[in-house]
Amino acid sequence: MHTDGYYHFEDDLELFPDCVCYVCWSARSTGKTYSFLKYCLETDQPFIYMKRTNDDVQLICSYDPESSLLDKDPSPYAPINEDTGSNVRPFLLQKGFGAFYRCDSEDKPIGKPVGYILSLNKMKSIKGVSFSECRFLCFDEFIPLAGEIVRYSEGKMFLSIYMTIMRSNKFKGCPELKMVLFANAEEIATPVTSELEIIDDMADLEASGEKYLHIEDRALLLHHIRPGDYPAADANLKLGIAKLMKGTRWLKKELEGDFANNDFSNVKRKFNMKGFSPYIKLIYKDKPIYIYLNSDTGMYYWTRSRNDKCLFTYDLDKENDQKKFFHEHLRDQQIECMEGNVKFKYYSFYYLLQDYKKIFKL
Repeated sequence: MHTDGYYHFEDDLELFPDCVCYVCWSARSTGKTYSFLKYCLETDQPFIYMKRTNDDVQLICSYDPESSLLDKDPSPYAPINEDTGSNVRPFLLQKGFGAFYRCDSEDKPIGKPVGYILSLNKMKSIKGVSFSECRFLCFDEFIPLAGEIVRYSEGKMFLSIYMTIMRSNKFKGCPELKMVLFANAEEIATPVTSELEIIDDMADLEASGEKYLHIEDRALLLHHIRPGDYPAADANLKLGIAKLMKGTRWLKKELEGDFANNDFSNVKRKFNMKGFSPYIKLIYKDKPIYIYLNSDTGMYYWTRSRNDKCLFTYDLDKENDQKKFFHEHLRDQQIECMEGNVKFKYYSFYYLLQDYKKIFKL
């Protein structure tokens, strides 16, 4: 374990070596990406570094000190080069796909790539490229930044890419590919967190005040980097902007790493269900959700507590039932929620109600 006051990705690996998936989020500038890329370089472990769009990959590979209009190299290896004296540079191989190479004094590539750069939607069009030597698939900024256009299929796309690479690696007898997801604390409910079904686990960790949640039976580590965890990386909390924005939601998100954009007020993990009767049963991702109604107060509660005497049942894994629930109950539930009359056991239930039309493309 390192004690220099900075985040080190390898510490997570050492503490939880059996995990297949490492999910880490924080405020900005805590060194998540820096640490991961530096570790891979120093240990000669090839990797795939994934960004959301082809433009992201283009930007990373765009810097030329002699002709670029940019005054700073946007490559994530630029600060590592500066700190360690290495010379790792990105090269665009085709649209949405590039590679990091060690380079000589004239910035010419030497040997094989130390890692690859890939956009989320590029994998399907890459032919003849083997990632069998890669040990990590790192999706950087997997939580979209404010204003980014996001496809609700990207969670499925990410897992499809992982499975494609993993199957190839397994066929060639390579070690199991580990997935690494880094992000700033913009939004807890996203296509990726929904597909991985970790929204509620992340919310639980957020509420607990702890920094780790190790879900052993899923080979999953959630790591929430909080202010004070790595003192040397907390310089942003001493900036003038921290004083200016003290007490604001912006500061909680940007500099303290909390999901301040999310409203957890409708989530009630402990709830008195006296007087509530089963009303609607939903099946979503092969799991049941029960909506209970208190006829006297008009309150609803979404929970997992089983009761098969519901008046209505909808299987949301089937398109017809998605449409039926939408036309028969969804709007009423949304209106009642706005009136404060709907509460939820888990945040993912609230997300399902609020983003229903986007999730199911209705």
